[in-house]
Amino acid sequence: MSKIQWNDELNTGIADIDRQHFKILEFTNRLDDVKTEPSKIRPILMELRTYLLFHFRFEESLLEQANYPFVKAHKRVHELIIKRLIELQNRLKAGDDIESGLESFLNNWFNYHLRNDDAAYVPTLQAYLKTTSKTKSSLEWLKKLIRNIVK
Repeated sequence: MSKIQWNDELNTGIADIDRQHFKILEFTNRLDDVKTEPSKIRPILMELRTYLLFHFRFEESLLEQANYPFVKAHKRVHELIIKRLIELQNRLKAGDDIESGLESFLNNWFNYHLRNDDAAYVPTLQAYLKTTSKTKSSLEWLKKLIRNIVK
């Protein structure tokens, strides 16, 4: 793996999503730091998976609110990303060397998913966010989600 540097091509122009994407980039770079130490990779992968689940649900929620026409396809891509991450976690647990698979997975996520799949929804989401006064930060969204789960 090699560290990924944040650059303007990764910006969506949507502050909460960009912050979340940057956080995922930080996970990626942490994985690069410990790539030869499976015992250190395992907890980072678990944190990454948890964070991706939060990020994907937040993103999907906004896309649904904005009536993004390809939200179902975008959700499916998210499901495939999580499935692939789980496969990597299982291989690591079984003692397999996952370095090349992990590098491929993370580079694909940044170089394809962000630059293509996510870039495709930006105009729809930006237009929606300009017209709504109900824009919530990811923290507010998470608090609401937790309240709904606890009910």
